[in-house]
Amino acid sequence: MRDDLLTMPSEAPAADAWKAIWALGVDIPYPTPGQTAGDLLASLEPRLQRKIYHRAREGTANE
Repeated sequence: MRDDLLTMPSEAPAADAWKAIWALGVDIPYPTPGQTAGDLLASLEPRLQRKIYHRAREGTANE
């Protein structure tokens, strides 16, 4: 799942990205209908974007 987030296309449904982010232990608001994964990530603060990226990278290194 973590690797899926790092390779997920920006056009993917935001709900898929939200599930992957939730699995990393990061709580963010549920996406709005029609939102893409790219839109969802772009709407987050840079601090949260970095946290998600680092947790996803840690997970793939340990798997």
